[in-house]
Amino acid sequence: MRKVLFAAGLALVPAIAYAEIPEWAAPETTKSIPADQLKFITDADTAARNKVYPTVPDSVPEIIRKGKVNKITGPGVCMGCHTPSGMGGPQSAPLAGLPAAYIVRQLNDMVKGDRKTYRDDMAMFAMILAPDEMQNIANWYSSQHFTPWIEVKEADTAPKTVVGGRDLVGFAPGGGEEPLGKRIVEVAKNGAAPYMPPGPAFTAYVPKGSIAMGEQLVTTGGGGKTIQCTGCHNANLMGKGDTPAIVGRSPTYIARELYEFKDGSRGGMSATAMKRVAANLSDDDIIAISAYLASRPPA
Repeated sequence: MRKVLFAAGLALVPAIAYAEIPEWAAPETTKSIPADQLKFITDADTAARNKVYPTVPDSVPEIIRKGKVNKITGPGVCMGCHTPSGMGGPQSAPLAGLPAAYIVRQLNDMVKGDRKTYRDDMAMFAMILAPDEMQNIANWYSSQHFTPWIEVKEADTAPKTVVGGRDLVGFAPGGGEEPLGKRIVEVAKNGAAPYMPPGPAFTAYVPKGSIAMGEQLVTTGGGGKTIQCTGCHNANLMGKGDTPAIVGRSPTYIARELYEFKDGSRGGMSATAMKRVAANLSDDDIIAISAYLASRPPA
């Protein structure tokens, strides 16, 4: 056993302190890449942000555009990870179109310590937000339309990848492919990570047969292994009330959250039902559910 961010996905993502999940074979070719060769991802990411951020309109709330300073972690700027549009990426929650009440509740769960996050700085940022700032953030992202963002491909192989600054995944120097195995590999179509629609912006490589397997688990509960998702998230999986939509979102993110429900890292009122959903899921089940949900177009 080792502690990793997301066993079924990005084997090189830095470890977290609270999720014990099985070790997966990480290609030695990517393990051995010198750290200085990873810098190109951070540079490309910075260049993309510098290019896009000046175009962010003033209609985006200032708390999202400029953030707020935290003495421990420095300035916390929402759009730095979640993007101005809220579309986000595999390393950050996609917030666009989520119910405002749900977003506020998650921020408060982080403040109370009920919801742990794989990056501690998110909880620290939440702690410095005033109630009206939380509401402004939630109202903005809730008002944004979530567009098709992920292209899911079933495959036997995937591009070789490395992980750079802020857990952003990029193509390995020299390119090439490697066996996918029991993983999800999600990479941006544009080498400089995208920050604004239109999409799809990411390609997710998933094991062959995982989408059909995931459909059975999501729609029927897999013969009692879990609880069908449609009961709470609506028949079209687009959510209802303050229950979030779950289709078309990053499979890396979906899988990470299922692991966190399963191991108890996510607590609070929202997590009670989901802990029952995730309790008996195997790694293959989590991969399959994530692949299927990501493959479904958001309405």
